[in-house]
Amino acid sequence: MLTIDKLTHIYPNGVKALDNVSLTVARGMYGLLGPNGAGKSTLMRTIATLQAPTSGTITFDGIDVIKDPEALRRTLGYLPQYFGVYPRVSAYDLLDHMAVLKGISGAKARRETVEYLLNQTNLWNVRKKALAGYSGGMRQRFGIAQALIGDPSLIIVDEPTAGLDPEQRVVFRNLLADLAADRIVLLSTHIVSDVESVASDIAIMAGGRILLRGTPEDKPYSFAFAIPADAPGLRFIAREPFDYGRSHFDHPLGSRFDESDAVVVFDDVHVPYERCFTLGDPEICNGFYTKTDAIAHMTHQVVARTTAKTEFILGLVTVLVEAIGIGGFQHVQADLAEIITTLETLRALNRAAEADAKANDYGVITPAWPPLNAARNLYPKLYQRFPEILRKLGASGLMATPTEADVLGNAADAITKEAR
Repeated sequence: MLTIDKLTHIYPNGVKALDNVSLTVARGMYGLLGPNGAGKSTLMRTIATLQAPTSGTITFDGIDVIKDPEALRRTLGYLPQYFGVYPRVSAYDLLDHMAVLKGISGAKARRETVEYLLNQTNLWNVRKKALAGYSGGMRQRFGIAQALIGDPSLIIVDEPTAGLDPEQRVVFRNLLADLAADRIVLLSTHIVSDVESVASDIAIMAGGRILLRGTPEDKPYSFAFAIPADAPGLRFIAREPFDYGRSHFDHPLGSRFDESDAVVVFDDVHVPYERCFTLGDPEICNGFYTKTDAIAHMTHQVVARTTAKTEFILGLVTVLVEAIGIGGFQHVQADLAEIITTLETLRALNRAAEADAKANDYGVITPAWPPLNAARNLYPKLYQRFPEILRKLGASGLMATPTEADVLGNAADAITKEAR
């Protein structure tokens, strides 16, 4: 149990980053939600013993964190919002080094720890790759791997999905949810979707204070309703795509469609009572995802999307192989077989989930969870190979598609002649 009581922190310049914060956090995933500048990172750093508070207390499983920070550090895993790595060192070697610093001195125990963490975070296939070559999602997974050294009882992750694309965010959330089964995972974020489906409890923070935390006084804010998207006063603010307003020829999708993520603004919106599903009941609101099997249905959609994505990759690689005329080479056939195997595995798991579907307590047919869970954890590891296969097979045989300016510009006659 993590208990924070009347925690206040005032920086030397007079800014009060934490204002009388009190929280009780039990085993499981605890989400700390709030805008940038709310004080989340200050709270995380204080719990992680990186700075001492001005006043207040923190205890964890009998440890007085402020008086005995070393005792907490022995059982703490911490992933800050920004963290540095040695860019030329491989993931395996850096984890091995950090395991030594964590006190795992035996070579055998250290090897077993590093190999287990690399497999758990789906980094085994790139364990020898220098960290400078890691994508944002891979780098964050490495951050979680280092935080898990020593099997900590408390894991603190600060804005872990910042900069990740939507699919990487889902993978990362699932990993954290699995870790929270037998320990406390404290997750801070300003993205609601990061915590709404995986956190067992949520607190909302702003201005250095806890505003809502599922206590009885929060009942008026516990509601769910449905209203038309064009209701008066309701606005959606979506981030413009990078290609918005540009040529449909060069950017057929990005120039036409908005990003799906949006901020919803309620400006004096009337919600009729008959449109409310629940009002003033935090327990019902917090149980929506688990009791309605929403996660199983959403994961079924995720597997359908990754299946379609793999079909596209297979079609692209097939066209590439046929265009270059390299289909007779054995290594090319092996690469194609690898993509086909992934595709058929996804299809089989999806079929198994549908074949074993059962009606839940509300009579809604729900796909079986184990096959879907296997698919969502397997795919990120297998997909890493697809870009490698495309780069290897394309090599010097790929050329850039001419832009609209090329087709209509000085090269128009030459392009038309060549096309004929």
